[in-house]
Amino acid sequence: MDEETQDIELEVQDDAVTDSNLRSALLLYQKKSYSQALGMLVSTFEQDKTGMQATVIGNCYQKLGSASDAMHYWRKAVSQNPTCYQAFLGLGSVAYSQNNIKQALIYWHIALSIRPEDAQINYNLATAYSRRDDRFLAIYYYEKFLKFSKSQESKDYRFVTKMIATLRSKASDLIRKGSDAVGQNNINLAVQFYVKALSNYPLHPKVVQHLAKIFVCDRNFPKAIEYYKMALKIDDKLKVCLVDIANAYVAKREYELAYAYFMRFLASYGKSGKFAEVERIASYAKSKMSTSYDSLKHFNAAVEHENNLRYREALDEYETFKVLSNEHAERVEESIKKLCLMIYPERELVKALIKKADEYSTNGKYEEAIALCERLLVLAVLNSQEFMWANKKRQELRYTIFRHSEGKK
Repeated sequence: MDEETQDIELEVQDDAVTDSNLRSALLLYQKKSYSQALGMLVSTFEQDKTGMQATVIGNCYQKLGSASDAMHYWRKAVSQNPTCYQAFLGLGSVAYSQNNIKQALIYWHIALSIRPEDAQINYNLATAYSRRDDRFLAIYYYEKFLKFSKSQESKDYRFVTKMIATLRSKASDLIRKGSDAVGQNNINLAVQFYVKALSNYPLHPKVVQHLAKIFVCDRNFPKAIEYYKMALKIDDKLKVCLVDIANAYVAKREYELAYAYFMRFLASYGKSGKFAEVERIASYAKSKMSTSYDSLKHFNAAVEHENNLRYREALDEYETFKVLSNEHAERVEESIKKLCLMIYPERELVKALIKKADEYSTNGKYEEAIALCERLLVLAVLNSQEFMWANKKRQELRYTIFRHSEGKK
């Protein structure tokens, strides 16, 4: 995979810039007159509460080859405005250029939590994870880049499109061979083909689940658990995998973990009695639990994973620990909330945007509400409940504006 991140470019809509000084500086920046743009902003950026002036200064210094000055002003930007994602993008770029991949990832994940639909951030995350030899996350963020990219003619878009298509094709061919092997009752060969398929393109939850079921039939429960967890990494909405993991732990007589995963499944639905059989087996697992079980090891594992940016693994351990222990409750809740934001930024932002759009609508800020709905339509899953809500709300708001304009005539 390519290991070059994208150059930092400012994305600012002209109509969003109300400060005339900043507007003039941006025009100079776009003409590559970086020193002149600096001259216009260095004396006024302290009064700017948006962080945009400091961000432009940082970008100018970066273009002029002064990374230390660039980082100084980007840090100023985020101190003025913690949601200034472009400053975090710049800070990550410098860290990456200095081969500090971990710090770059931290900055870029923060930027993504603010602006999940930014194609450049997703591309850079993919590239950094590729440098870390984490194929799963590299492919995951390259797919996000393709989803949110505004320029399908760019070199990066064409490169990633071709790469993903090649990997998908190889995986599909191997999956077909695996299916043929299953039809010939050659399960060992099928497993080899499926594993190779996932090494090419790891975002195949059905293949992963199929492998897990094969390992269950072979009574290889550790491997089954590994693949069921992998399926959840790909799509955390596959809640049935929590039950599959719990059943595997029951088979291994690791009742504490079985209970934890059963309860996590039940908590995800929130209605007692809906899954009576699961509740019954969870109760059985609880009765078998040891009083000397060291649940703290899950907390420690979660902290270690979190420190090493293995966010999905950290979340898994925190949620397990939360079921098994009441210790560090505040820290655990805070970490779970943070990790959900890092892993699923679109999902978390959609919730906030719906609330804000409703608030704007109620207060008569119809244009602002429409802008949020437009963003929701980009972030929400196509044809999801949230997508349909945003589409309907946008139509209602446009009609409201039309009626008001007609009434003034």
